[in-house]
Amino acid sequence: MGWDAIPTDLGEAATAELLSLVRSQPPTQGNVEDWPVAWASDTIIVSHATFAGTRRTSAGHWSVTFDDVRSLSRFQHAIKRQQLAKAGKRLAELLNAIWP
Repeated sequence: MGWDAIPTDLGEAATAELLSLVRSQPPTQGNVEDWPVAWASDTIIVSHATFAGTRRTSAGHWSVTFDDVRSLSRFQHAIKRQQLAKAGKRLAELLNAIWP
């Protein structure tokens, strides 16, 4: 499963776990016009953790090593859930700001 694939155990309906994660997300601060910059900046910060351990080889390719494939899978699922929760919260905030 790639980084852009939605975890298969989420299904098509929100789970109590995911809803709780969405509710735990802090509201976006500032003017609505500035939100995309704040969200992009947050994504860049998350990417630092996501790509920790990557190394560029002499041939210009990127190399990633994980000691345990299961830990990689758990790591991917945690990041995906967190980012999906943020996206849901942010979409709701944006819609509420546009159509109060």
